[in-house]
Amino acid sequence: MNGKVIIKYEEIAIKKEKKQDDIKIVVTNILHELGVPANLKGFNYLREGIIMVIDDMNTIHEITKSLYPQIACKFKTTPSRVERAMRNTIDIALQRGNEDMIQNIFGLVLDKRRKPTNSQFIAMISDKLRLQLNIC
Repeated sequence: MNGKVIIKYEEIAIKKEKKQDDIKIVVTNILHELGVPANLKGFNYLREGIIMVIDDMNTIHEITKSLYPQIACKFKTTPSRVERAMRNTIDIALQRGNEDMIQNIFGLVLDKRRKPTNSQFIAMISDKLRLQLNIC
C-alpha cells in the first residue's frame, strides 16, 4: 500500500512539472510571435515574470518588491537590471515586432506614442494565457 501512495505522489509531481514545461513553451511561443528578440536578457526575464504571474496573479501587484527581486535572484543579477532589461526588450519588440499580434494582445491599450509599462506588458500576456489555458 505504501508503494501505491508514493507512486501517486510521484505522478502528481511529474504532472506538475509537465504543466510548468507546457506553460513555459506557450509563453516562449507567444513572445516569439510578438517579435520579442530571444537573444536579449530581457526575453528570459519577461518569460520568467509572465510564468510567475500566471502561477500567482497577486505577484503583478508587487512587481518591484517581489517579482523583480525573485527574477534577479534566479538569474544572479540585481532587480534594477531586471527592470531595465525588460523595459529595453519591450521597447525593441514594439518597434520591430509583429504589429498585428501586438495589437491583438494589447488592443486599444497600445498607442504609438505611449508604450506599455513592464507590469502592463506582463499582466496583459499573463491574463490572455490564463484565459487560454483555463487557469483560474
